Amino acid sequence: MASEHRAVKLPENSLSPIARYMDFTKYVAMLSSGGLYFARGRTLREIDPLEGSLPQGTIAVMRTRNELPGTPQGLIRFIDTVNEQIRSENLDSVLVNCWHMSDHESAAMWKVYTASPFGVAIQSTFQRLWDCLDGGTYIGAVQYIDFDSDVIEYDHEFVAFMHKRHVFRHEKEIRALKFERRITPTTARGRTVNVDLSALILGVYVSPGAPDWYLDVVSATTTTFGYKFPVQASRMDATPLW
Repeated sequence: MASEHRAVKLPENSLSPIARYMDFTKYVAMLSSGGLYFARGRTLREIDPLEGSLPQGTIAVMRTRNELPGTPQGLIRFIDTVNEQIRSENLDSVLVNCWHMSDHESAAMWKVYTASPFGVAIQSTFQRLWDCLDGGTYIGAVQYIDFDSDVIEYDHEFVAFMHKRHVFRHEKEIRALKFERRITPTTARGRTVNVDLSALILGVYVSPGAPDWYLDVVSATTTTFGYKFPVQASRMDATPLW
């Protein structure tokens, strides 16, 4: 099971429903590999260029601490260079697996993270994810802040990856993090971590508006890989009562 970490805040309810939205090819890759894909922190900047960075308020405080009376300017520049090097190393060393925490499906998440109408959303709970991952993994809820003014205490690499701008708060994100410095050509963008998918996944929804044959394809594919979790149409496709 996963471990607690001072830099990773747990959600209030460990039984909170979570979902991971993805296109069909990634779903097949997950079933085929028998695990969850953890992306390198640097690749997350393809969506949010501030991933893994610190808010301006925090940086200002850090520089103030470095600019005490009598501190040589050369030393300040050296400290800034070292900090930048550390941030760059963290972008390569931190591995991230992302989920959406909500009691309901999200139209925004379907739109952003799937090739609608041919996507899927796997359903689970925070506790199931916690139980399925190893002790070298840390899971918690992302905190949404003002990057122009807020100040956060930066005492670990994970802190920068557990804070995002308010514009992303619709993601209600749960993140599983691992720290791994060793990089190979095959893990340059990330790697798969083996988990018991049967214990993790409660069920699967297909994209809203998906044709009936697509639901059949997702069901058949799930069965082909030996899994029995239910596959059903999105609740957003509910038929009106009047």
